[in-house]
Amino acid sequence: MAKLNFKTESITSTPLDVARSFIAAGIPVFPCHEREVEEVDTSTGEIVTRPEKSPYTSNGLKGATRSERIINIWFNERHPSALIGVPTGEPLGAWVLDLDRHGDRDGHDWLADMEAIHGPLPETARAKTANGGTHVFFKNVEGIRNRAAIAPGVDSRGQDGYVCGPGSVMADGRRYGWVDRDGTPYEPVGIPDFADAPQWLLD
Repeated sequence: MAKLNFKTESITSTPLDVARSFIAAGIPVFPCHEREVEEVDTSTGEIVTRPEKSPYTSNGLKGATRSERIINIWFNERHPSALIGVPTGEPLGAWVLDLDRHGDRDGHDWLADMEAIHGPLPETARAKTANGGTHVFFKNVEGIRNRAAIAPGVDSRGQDGYVCGPGSVMADGRRYGWVDRDGTPYEPVGIPDFADAPQWLLD
């Protein structure tokens, strides 16, 4: 993957800035909760809990848009600290291999074992997640959907799924950000390239 021009120092961007960078690349976005909140469900009158990373939009990821006007309302007026939700699959042009760390389950260990057998993954866009996991982005393949527990700590996000985009910041300061293969943060100009997934990962 040939990275686009980038600076290695940290750049402070607002959620609106980050949202604009995605729509400038033709990728729709939507706002997600940066913290868990309780609110009244207007349809039932009941108090409901909205978990962190859940959509602010009533129709979830289906509300994603590339409209500059709507983006400005969402991320400048209504939810200025929101996470940037990015629909995976066709809207993003990529599916995501989601490697998590939860207790003794570490998807990075599984990937290391698989790379020892099949060889290293190609250079492609990667992001560190707020919980210390990794999102590995590959060019979209028709038929890739959301799948949980491929292995301990390993999921996939494809058609009808979403991830929180790099540049998103949780209310407590945890961040999502672009990283290279070694986990070193960097700030691309635009969105990094997506490589084709190796066949063994698709089988």
